[in-house]
Amino acid sequence: MDASTSDHVRGTKRKYSEDQQQQPRASSDDATTSARRCQSTPPLVRDHAMVRSGADSDASPDVDADAVFATEERYRTLYSGELDFRALGEQDPELGALLLEGDGDADGEGGGGEEGEGPRPPRLDFTDPRAVMQLTKTLLWRDFGLRVDLPPDRLCPPVPNRHNYVLWLKDLLDSSALSPSPSSCAYSDAYDPRRRVRGLDIGTGASLIYPLLACAQRPRWSFLATDIDARSLAFARRNAERNGLLGGRVRVVDRSGAGAGADAPLIPPLDELVGADATLDFVMTNPPFYASEAEQRDLARQKARPPRSACTGAPVEMVYSGDNGGGGGGGEVGFVRRLLDESLALGTRVQWYTAMLGKQSSVGELVAALRDRGVGNYAVAAFVQGRRTRRWALGWSFHSRRPSLGASRWGGVGVGVASGDDGGDARAPTPTLPRSLLPCPTELVAVRERVAVVDVDVDVELELGRWKRLLCGAMEGLDLVSWDWDGDARDKSRGVGFADGNVWSRAYRRKRERGEGGGGGGHQAATVSQQPPLLQPQRRPETLSTDGEMEPGLSTTTSQQEHPRAIADCAFGFAISVQVERGSDSAHSQAEEEEDGGGGGVAAMVVRVRWLQGRDYTVFESFTGMVRNTILRARRTTTSAAAEAHKGKGEGDGDIN
Repeated sequence: MDASTSDHVRGTKRKYSEDQQQQPRASSDDATTSARRCQSTPPLVRDHAMVRSGADSDASPDVDADAVFATEERYRTLYSGELDFRALGEQDPELGALLLEGDGDADGEGGGGEEGEGPRPPRLDFTDPRAVMQLTKTLLWRDFGLRVDLPPDRLCPPVPNRHNYVLWLKDLLDSSALSPSPSSCAYSDAYDPRRRVRGLDIGTGASLIYPLLACAQRPRWSFLATDIDARSLAFARRNAERNGLLGGRVRVVDRSGAGAGADAPLIPPLDELVGADATLDFVMTNPPFYASEAEQRDLARQKARPPRSACTGAPVEMVYSGDNGGGGGGGEVGFVRRLLDESLALGTRVQWYTAMLGKQSSVGELVAALRDRGVGNYAVAAFVQGRRTRRWALGWSFHSRRPSLGASRWGGVGVGVASGDDGGDARAPTPTLPRSLLPCPTELVAVRERVAVVDVDVDVELELGRWKRLLCGAMEGLDLVSWDWDGDARDKSRGVGFADGNVWSRAYRRKRERGEGGGGGGHQAATVSQQPPLLQPQRRPETLSTDGEMEPGLSTTTSQQEHPRAIADCAFGFAISVQVERGSDSAHSQAEEEEDGGGGGVAAMVVRVRWLQGRDYTVFESFTGMVRNTILRARRTTTSAAAEAHKGKGEGDGDIN
C-alpha cells in the first residue's frame, strides 16, 4: 500500500472503539450571541510581564507546574458560560456607557421578560459598531491584559471565536511535539512551558488578534504576522508595540511591496525571514470569506433576517477573487487551496498548516483536496459561537507525528449525528462533520474490562500491576527500536515504544526465523539486523512473576532521548496506557456495584493505544488488535488456571473428609 494514501484507509471490520474522550469545550461567543454563552470569570492573578519579556532567554526557567496547569485550565474554560454584561460594565466604564436597559433578549431582539420574571439584565446592541468594538477591547484587557487600538473601518474580531482557534493550535502542537525537551514526559500530550514555538499569521489584520492572544497565553511563542493592507499593518504594529511585543516576539511583515502583492506567495520566503533551513511550527490564517463583492451582497440579500452583528470589514479583508493565476478559485476555498499548493513545496519546513473556515462545505472540498494530493495527516475542528454561528478549522502536516484524538477532532466534530446536516434544534446545532471527512483516529480502546473489587485501593493496585507486567512482557518480546515504561509517579501507567514497521505479524516472524530479517510485515521498514549497533534492541532479562506472567527485568531498551534522530525516523510510534475507572466512571450502575458485595465496588481496567507516529493507519490498527488479543489471551489463561486450582482444592477437601 502506498504510504501517501494509506493514512485514511480504514479496516473493513472495526474491533475497537475510538476513545470517546470529552472533547475540549469550544468557546461559544460570537458578536451576536455572546450574552447567552459567555460567563464573566475573574482572571487569575498572574504576571502580565511574562507576556512581554523574559521568554527570549535561552536559560530554562523554573516552572511551577501547578501554576501553569491552573493558568492553562483558566484559558480553556474562559468563555464556556454566559457573559455577565453588568459585571463587565462595572469593570470597564467605557463598555458600561454603551450598555442598554434589559428590554430585549441577549441577541439584541426586542421583547421583555415574561410576567413575574423581573427586569432583564443589561444588554449590548451588537448592531452598533462602537459597542462591538468596545466589547473586544474590554475582553482583551480584562482576560488577557492586552490594550489595543482598533480602526472603525476594519474588521473587529470577536475575542472568544479567535480564542478558540488559539486553544486548538495549542492542543495540536502540544500533542505532536517533534522534539520533546528532556524535562518533559517523553512524547506526552502535555504542554511543555520550556518549548519555543514560532508561527506565521497570514493576514493578521489591524487588531493583530492571533499573535496577541497566543503570546499572552504562551510566553515562549513568537510570530511573523503578514498583511498587504497599509492601514491594517500600521495598526498591527501599533498594537504589537503597545503590548511590548514588536521586534522581539512579534514581527509585522508588509507583503504589499515590490515582489509581493496579490501574486506573491502567501508564505513569505522563509530563508529571508527566519534563516536558511529554519522552520516554523505552524501557519495560521482566517481567509477572506467571499470570492467577490457581488457575492457578498447577493448572500446578504438572500438572508431572511438582517445581520445580527455589525461588520466593519474592508473589501481587502472580506474578498479574495483568486485572480492570481493559481487556478484555485476565489473565496476561502480558493485561498486555502493556494496555501495547500504552497505547502506541497515547503513540506516539513512547517509542521502544521492551518486555516479557519466559515462554511462546512468548505471543509469537505478541502479535505478532498488534501486526499487527492496524498496528505493523510490532518486535523479538523469546530468552533461554536452561540446558538446559530460556528466556524470550522482544518490543519495538515507532512510530518509523521500524529496529534491526539482530541486535537485531531477538536470541538466534538466526531460527536453526534454522522451526517451533513446539523441535526436537532437549529438554535443549538451539534458541531459534527460527516464521518467520511474525519481523520483517522489516533487513539483506540483495546480493552475495557470490568473487575469487581473488595478493597478498592488494594485490589486496584494489584490489578494494575498485573496488567502492566503483562504489557511490558509483550513489548519486550517484539523487535522494537525503543520501549520505555514511564516510571514517573504521575504517569506510571504509560509506556512509549517505536518500531521500524509491523514487527508483530506472522509474516515478520517467519522471515526472521528463515534468517531473512523480516521487513515489518511488508511495510517499508528497516530490519533489526540492518540497524546500527547502538540501535540494536537491548533485551531485558525476563522472569516469571508470582502470578504466572512474564515480568520484565530492570533494564530498558534504547530510550528516546539517547537516539532522538533514529526515533524520529521510525515507521511506527505508539503509547499504551492502563487506566482505572472507578465507580460511576466505569459506566456501571449502582445496582451492579451492590451486586458485587457491600464493602467493595466495581472498577473498569481500560487499555488505550495512542498512535504517536507513522503514516499507515492499518499498522496502528493491527498493533491495537495485537495488544487486545495478548491481554484477552492472558486473562483467559489466568482464569482457567484459577478455575483448575479451585477445582483441585475442592477435590482435596473431599479427600480429607
